[in-house]
Amino acid sequence: MNKEIEVKEQPSDPLTGAKRGKIDISPYSPVPYQEITDAYVRVADYGRAKYQNCWNWSLGLRRTQIIGSMLRHTFAYLRGEDNDVESGLSHTDHILWGAVALTHSVHHDILDDREPEPERDYSKIKGKLKRDNE
Repeated sequence: MNKEIEVKEQPSDPLTGAKRGKIDISPYSPVPYQEITDAYVRVADYGRAKYQNCWNWSLGLRRTQIIGSMLRHTFAYLRGEDNDVESGLSHTDHILWGAVALTHSVHHDILDDREPEPERDYSKIKGKLKRDNE
């Protein structure tokens, strides 16, 4: 038995007349493509020169290596260092590149080497030295 579908008036494209439920929504319009692309290309080009292969990263970087690099660049930037000493490129460019590489790794399920922190029981040692010194 076919379920009845409630037909609602759908907006149509003013040029073509094609109907689509969310025709006026453009989710990518606020994306700063030029800044993102330029930053990514600067780091990719540096990697091409350094490793003689602009796709070296796609051969497989462990996620913790990518995250470690992103953290180093993030902390350097937070300390007030704008550019990476080795590459001369902006730390923020490197952070963006790392985010893209990490996202690629996650989407393609590549080299997930994360490990959960071990459970710890501090009940036997918590506060011991403080009490001993009183």
